[in-house]
Amino acid sequence: MDPSGQPNLQPGVEPTSEPSFWYVAQTRPRFEDVALVNLERQRFVVNLPRIPRIKPSPRLPDTEVLFPGYIFFAPYAVTQSISPVRSTTGVSRLVRFGQEPATISAEALQQILDFIDGRRDAPGGLAAHVNRLKKGAAVQITQGPFTGLEGLVSCVAKDRVMVLLEIMGKAQSLAFEPKLVEAL
Repeated sequence: MDPSGQPNLQPGVEPTSEPSFWYVAQTRPRFEDVALVNLERQRFVVNLPRIPRIKPSPRLPDTEVLFPGYIFFAPYAVTQSISPVRSTTGVSRLVRFGQEPATISAEALQQILDFIDGRRDAPGGLAAHVNRLKKGAAVQITQGPFTGLEGLVSCVAKDRVMVLLEIMGKAQSLAFEPKLVEAL
């Protein structure tokens, strides 16, 4: 690094336009943002996919890391070494398969990012759907053996919804995947 914080690149070295693959680093627990900042300071191209929180909280950010404990990075220029990553604050180690650093193709990472963007922007995305299902809301089961039955939401979690149904004259609380339940 030179005094301005820029990597010591050969004169005339141009940055790579788009990386063809990304390296994977394991971060210290909950230190993804620290690793992101420090890798960017070292002029690495960094990608930390985030998704909207299923249950928003006023104390927490609106998004959470898709792959907790991992971050994707690529060298800024072809001549930039990845060895400084191992001692970067927030990074625990490089992910390796044997002696080779783990990589993911740019196309695969782009597909993940496109999927996230599609879910984030979709008005019927999972986060928006679960947020519409509040405790006490009237719902209808849309698939499976209970299709068409109506009930009341008794509890909502990110991967299930507890619905109070009347079955054979008795109240039963059953768990359903959020995608199987529709608010009335």
